[in-house]
Amino acid sequence: MWDKKFKQSDRKKFLHLIQYIVDAIDSGILKSGELLPTQRDLSKRLNVSIGTITKAFKELEHMGYLSGEIGRGTFVSDITSEYKNFLYTESKTPYKYNLGHFRTSELFNHTIQLNLLSGIKEASSSPDFFYKLNDFNNCGTEHQKQSFIDWIKPLGFGNITTSEATLLMSEVSAVNTIINTFTEAGDNILIEQIGDRITKDQILQSKRTLAPVKIDNLGIDPKDLEEKIKLHQPKILVTQPTFHMPTTMVTSKNRKQEIVKVCERYNIIILEDGRTDKFYDNVVNPYYEMNPEIAIYVTGTYFPLNPALSSSIVVGSNNNIKKIENQFKLYNWTHSQILLEICTNLITSGRADKIVEERKKLLELRNKCFDDVFDIAPNASLKYCPFRWLKLPNSWANAQFAQLAFENGILVRNSDIFLNEDLPQLPYIRISNGAINNDADYEAALLEIKRLFEEQDFSF
Repeated sequence: MWDKKFKQSDRKKFLHLIQYIVDAIDSGILKSGELLPTQRDLSKRLNVSIGTITKAFKELEHMGYLSGEIGRGTFVSDITSEYKNFLYTESKTPYKYNLGHFRTSELFNHTIQLNLLSGIKEASSSPDFFYKLNDFNNCGTEHQKQSFIDWIKPLGFGNITTSEATLLMSEVSAVNTIINTFTEAGDNILIEQIGDRITKDQILQSKRTLAPVKIDNLGIDPKDLEEKIKLHQPKILVTQPTFHMPTTMVTSKNRKQEIVKVCERYNIIILEDGRTDKFYDNVVNPYYEMNPEIAIYVTGTYFPLNPALSSSIVVGSNNNIKKIENQFKLYNWTHSQILLEICTNLITSGRADKIVEERKKLLELRNKCFDDVFDIAPNASLKYCPFRWLKLPNSWANAQFAQLAFENGILVRNSDIFLNEDLPQLPYIRISNGAINNDADYEAALLEIKRLFEEQDFSF
């Protein structure tokens, strides 16, 4: 540390110094509460003027990374104690490592914590905060809707009006609301052959019948989609085009256009669940932009920002949004205005984008670690994936292995995917990349999983 070389001709040394210190704090090189060298000492070690050091320190104090104490020096801000109530903790757990789920809010660095804290404080301390809590529009105010709309525009959306969007609770709640809006008990719903078990369970619990549609290496097979439509006469197709797990494929724009044409012919609603789209580097090309009359898009703040911030935006035609809002209000009389206002503040202040970028960095490191441990060739589409899957010989083995891992102190998920009614459980276990905050513990847990795999003579 403190060995950075600055070009003498560089007029922005203090900005580079700021980023150097921020990176050191986020990576854990500089610890919370750690005392920094004196400004005079740093001036000599970094070969920059004291004025540059002073300017950088003042800005870092303003940003919340450093705190100066008269007579004692400058320290890395210790926000751990202030932030502890926002961390998910599991007391008296019968395991050492949690690789089982992403619901924990432990994948953090200093920057993420700082942005969340300052956003929460800023939202709650605004002079009209109490007034906003008296707004009982539980599908979001005009300002809140517009903020979410602006946030998702880079995913490939054009000009969306607030009448074409609504704010609901979690993505899971939003998907359930949409299914209940456009279908009735006994109706058939099309869903991808390899898909999310939670979505499958939602459909079955709502007394609808699911009909899996085949997927190939480009996504949903248009021919099989048309055959299933003719056979089952469904009203809605549920899809996750950037989250086909564990295939890791991403549906291309051309394939999406083929799917839209099929659904147009039979007036089938396409429900696009984009829960991880904010982690995706390329334009998503939403179905909604291809045909806003039949396509509905859902994404939210759960994955990209924080599991505790379970707000979602739904985009659809004005007519469809009215139907969805009526359904939501019928069963959800209230919606957390505090939560919506905090999310809105994070978005409008730019903190949400900062949090997303930091989470992407952390997930990229986790996925690289995963690939290194299991000697797997890197896959670009897995770069920021919050989950990874390990395949086992058969569907019985994944339950057996999950139990074995648990007996060895590791919590893993016994597959969160399904294939079809004939083979409802695929032979995979799911690893969460976000449930362990400490990188060393994450790697240690993976190495233990690898050891157990080798003992069972499983290949990766």
